[in-house]
Amino acid sequence: WSLRTAIGLDLGAGGTITDFNQFPGPDGTLFFTGLRGTLDLKHGFAAMLTLHQWWLPGPNHALLLGLGTRFEPFAYTWGRVFFDAALGPASTGYAWTFGFDLGAGIEFDLPDAPGFSLGPFVRYGDFINPDRRDSNDGLAWSLGGSFTYHFGRAALAPKDSSGAPVKRSGHWHISIPDTDKDGVPDDEDQCKDAPAGAHPDPF
Repeated sequence: WSLRTAIGLDLGAGGTITDFNQFPGPDGTLFFTGLRGTLDLKHGFAAMLTLHQWWLPGPNHALLLGLGTRFEPFAYTWGRVFFDAALGPASTGYAWTFGFDLGAGIEFDLPDAPGFSLGPFVRYGDFINPDRRDSNDGLAWSLGGSFTYHFGRAALAPKDSSGAPVKRSGHWHISIPDTDKDGVPDDEDQCKDAPAGAHPDPF
């Protein structure tokens, strides 16, 4: 295992819990977009840099440039469960402020696309005093889909002799080595280190 990086895109929709400006519109629906980059620090933990945009009702918005961490407490053959948190400076249509967000979700690995994973997420955002004319904090939530490419996991995927990733069928992939390259896999080869050619006996 070595330090690995990943990039991700989050897309979702949600709503405001409290208003982000003094005179909000009647509809609290919002859209969420996010970009993130992570660097693994150790198994299950990664440092994270995010750029999250909450497209709020009307002409308002909330943009967060966050620094945080991503935690994967459960990893399985099909994917993983994750939690993340980020905080940093934020901008709205009415002020520069400070904010943070919290997220959780599940990622499913794509068997035929090593390194790629996708899955659902839920996210909560909190922005301190996003409108200077008002003293309330802006709170919002969203649900959506998370798309991630893990550079290190793609590099560890099984490859054929040409260096291309091996295509998998279903959820399982079994690779039997052929040490002497004679076309007989090691589990059936009685002479694993003897290459094809003239031999003293048929075995």
